[in-house]
Amino acid sequence: MEQGKSRPQSRTGARLLRAARNSAGLSQAELARRAGTTQSSVSAYESGAKDLNVETLARLIAAADMRILAVPSERGEQGPPRAPIEGRLLGLLADRREQILRVAERHGASGVRVFGSVVRGEENADSDIDLLVDMAPGRSLLDEVRLVRELTQLLGVRVDVVTSGGLLDRDQHVLADAVSL
Repeated sequence: MEQGKSRPQSRTGARLLRAARNSAGLSQAELARRAGTTQSSVSAYESGAKDLNVETLARLIAAADMRILAVPSERGEQGPPRAPIEGRLLGLLADRREQILRVAERHGASGVRVFGSVVRGEENADSDIDLLVDMAPGRSLLDEVRLVRELTQLLGVRVDVVTSGGLLDRDQHVLADAVSL
């Protein structure tokens, strides 16, 4: 592997670790102290310069008072992995996943993905839930408005919905952040 290039799973582990640490409000040094490692190791893991195995990732995330959550996929389901860190809003999404997907389907939405501060581990008390969806052909803005209203009511927190068809080239960061529900 070329120097400076990390494998996709290394980047995923790095993002998860950084999200867990940020969500817990910890510095790299404090996380390292809690996990019994060095700050330079945490930095190397977060940058993707050093590969993370599952055991090390689980230990570091546990030091941030979080855990990795393995969620079985639906039979034949493909696409990006579901969010593996259980935080306040991610936990809410995991708990209500089936209801969210049913509401989305009722309003012509599929491919529900989470992005933004919740996925990056930067949520705070004022955070909303940002969802990226694929809308079925023939669905209108009214369907999207109804979807937002019903999901906000279901989850008890503001929900913003972005349709994949409405993304511009400058919105590629949304796709990069997005994690399948």
